Amino acid sequence: MTITDDRPRPETIEISVGEGDERRPVLAERTTTPGLWITTQFLGPRMSGEFVITHEGSGRVIPIFSSSFPSAPLEACRRVAEALGTIGVDWTTPTDELQAQLVGDGVRQRIADAIHAGKYPPVDPDPDGTEQPGPDRWPLTEQQATARQVAEAFTIRALVSLREFTSRVGKLPPKPGDDADPATVAAFRTAADEYVMWIAMLSTEFATVTALRALIKADPALADDIARTIWESIQHGDSIGEWLHAYAVEYGIDPAQYNSDDQ
Repeated sequence: MTITDDRPRPETIEISVGEGDERRPVLAERTTTPGLWITTQFLGPRMSGEFVITHEGSGRVIPIFSSSFPSAPLEACRRVAEALGTIGVDWTTPTDELQAQLVGDGVRQRIADAIHAGKYPPVDPDPDGTEQPGPDRWPLTEQQATARQVAEAFTIRALVSLREFTSRVGKLPPKPGDDADPATVAAFRTAADEYVMWIAMLSTEFATVTALRALIKADPALADDIARTIWESIQHGDSIGEWLHAYAVEYGIDPAQYNSDDQ
């Protein structure tokens, strides 16, 4: 008797590693949009537990939130990938041709809109007709973006960052000497970068929650206004640079000094 196994087989694609041309095969989930796959997120040699959308032709990640925070839960990645298939971009073309498509009129805005629609789909109303916040209590609408709701969302993010940071405490490898081989140096730099990144994220998220909580007690209306400004800046991403530039000028800081990667 012949036994057949019709279960779907795991699929793999090659993702790009680092800044060079090195590729690494990883398990991947095919999306509804040809050319786009879902793969696990790697932080150096380790998996983060979240997922990213990867362009098959280049092996590169398409950031969902930002270039420094490109991952999302699996269901959000599936929705974003599906939305990216509706904007008139052929994701199966070679990398050079894809780049040419992306400089077209309004393409990048359509990509941003599709990513936003995938991350924040319409939610079903409560029995009383009010919408609920999204995953991790993040507000989905301006009306939901109260100081209390934004503080709750940042508290959850801070708890995640605390977990990631504490899991690395005491595990940073010793700083390599001048005669260390390139692989040892690269491993140390990756571990150190992750360590610093989680400290920075934890510190920022904790500071945001602490400031909002104090402001809620001092002036609830002003706290809500500030929270909505924070929420809108994060949602759209197009005003953060303008706000930071204005703050820097007010504090007598030259923003140009910190625009270089050498800083």
